[in-house]
Amino acid sequence: MKINNLTDTDAAYLAGIIDGEGSINLSRVHKNSPDHTTTYFIRLRVTNTHRGLLDWIVLKVGYGSVGKMKNYDSKYNRKQAYQWNLSNQRVVDVLRQVYPYLKVKRLQAEVAFEYQKTVGISFGKKLSEEIVDKRAGLKSKITGLNR
Repeated sequence: MKINNLTDTDAAYLAGIIDGEGSINLSRVHKNSPDHTTTYFIRLRVTNTHRGLLDWIVLKVGYGSVGKMKNYDSKYNRKQAYQWNLSNQRVVDVLRQVYPYLKVKRLQAEVAFEYQKTVGISFGKKLSEEIVDKRAGLKSKITGLNR
């Protein structure tokens, strides 16, 4: 399922939201295969206390899910937070549209683009050590950028 094409205005607005309230990362997944292959997937998240903002993102992008976050600080009477999540190719599709407008998360988007180039190269086969090492390096790079 493809995401929607954003207008320039919506892409710029979404870029600002991602810069301020979002995160772009590579999450590690351990496969239960005989060769214990470790792989990654790209994740884009936006967290906010205004559910309507996240619903707007789903409407404009045409994909993703909004969920309630656990309120660990309920004793402090904090607002309920919500999170929009997107993963894999759809993240790259969104980032390509908002990239010209990103300021804070621009380098993380570039890492996501580099990672996506390694996907599908050896579909159905064991990943080469070169690809495994490249992905591990990209994971380290994006983790460092997110600190």
